Formats: sequence, structure tokens, C-alpha cells
Amino acid sequence: MKTDEFYERNPVYVLAYSVVCITLIRFKYYFGWKLSIASVHASGVSFNGEKFKLINTCSPVVIESDKHIRNKISHWNIAVQEWLRKCIYQRSPFKSRGLSQLWVFMVSAFWHGFYGGYYFAFFLWFTQVYTQGEIFRFVKHETSRLRKFYRSLGNLGNFVLIALVNIIFSHNAAFFILLEPRLCFKLLHSVNYIPQTILITLAVTF
Repeated sequence: MKTDEFYERNPVYVLAYSVVCITLIRFKYYFGWKLSIASVHASGVSFNGEKFKLINTCSPVVIESDKHIRNKISHWNIAVQEWLRKCIYQRSPFKSRGLSQLWVFMVSAFWHGFYGGYYFAFFLWFTQVYTQGEIFRFVKHETSRLRKFYRSLGNLGNFVLIALVNIIFSHNAAFFILLEPRLCFKLLHSVNYIPQTILITLAVTF
């Protein structure tokens, strides 16, 4: 993904490759986190009297299969997510929910470092979280035509929504790996800005 030849491919190939690549990279983190939490469980620190659940690092099943982007993020590096919620989001200087969410994502990007790719990724993740939240609020009423259409699709609707959320979630994570702004812009251009344009358009619309 860091060669010029890669970006000469058609947009579908670039998008598919980035999604598959990032998905495989996530499993590297799952392995490391689960291995580290095994020592915590072995010490008994995470035992609540019935199960070893007091401390957890991530929930791979939720991250890979949940249709809510917010749930995916909250189950990634769980301890840090709790800290961000309590210390950054709940103490945000902004009254607006959207601005408070953006504040959290930008603080997280700053904490990771100063590479442009971090800020690309976290801004796009914020856009995805905000957009999906607004859409879900829009269709929460039983009379919503979009809600009725989604329910009429049954399991197919769930599968399509999960796939769509995962594709955008993973594609946005590619910027986190690329790091360099030059490569980030090449990736944006290679997919014709389509995923990002859809996200931002929906965020503005809802």
C-alpha cells in the first residue's frame, strides 16, 4: 500500500485490498491483547467471584460483527476507551454532543502522535460514528419508512449493514497505517473520494 503501483489499480481493488489488509492487521492486535490479558486472569486480578471479567482488553467478536460503529470502537482497547469517556468526553469544554465526540477523537489522535495519517483516520472515524448515530436517531420511530424497509430485509439487511460498516471502518483505518499525508491523499484519490464523500454528505444531511 506504500508503492505507487498500488494506487494505479482500479478503485474497487484498492478499496477491497485496504479492507482485507486492515482486517488482518487487527487480528495481530487481538492476539497480543488476549495473550497479555491471559497473565492478568492467571493472577486472579480480573476474577469477580464467578468469572474473569473485571478487566478486559478487547472483544474481537463485537468488533468484527457488530453493526454499530460505536460498539466496535468501545470494545477496542477497552481500558483506554473508558478513560477517554470519563476523562475527556464527560469533561469536554463543548456543549454539543458532536463537538464533544470530535474533541475525543482529536485528543486520541494527538495521543498517538503527529503523523498526518492519525488525524485522517480519527476524523473519518468520528464522521462515521456521528453519521451512524444521527441516522439511527432519524429512523428510531416506528413510522420511519427507512426503518420499515430495513426490517423487511430481515437477516439480509443485518448482513448488508454489518458489511457496509466494516468496509468503511476498515478502510478508514488504512490512513492510520499509512501515516504519511502524501500516501493518505493518494489513497483518497485512488478510490475517487467516494467513501469519504458519502460519509460527509450523510453527516451534513442528517
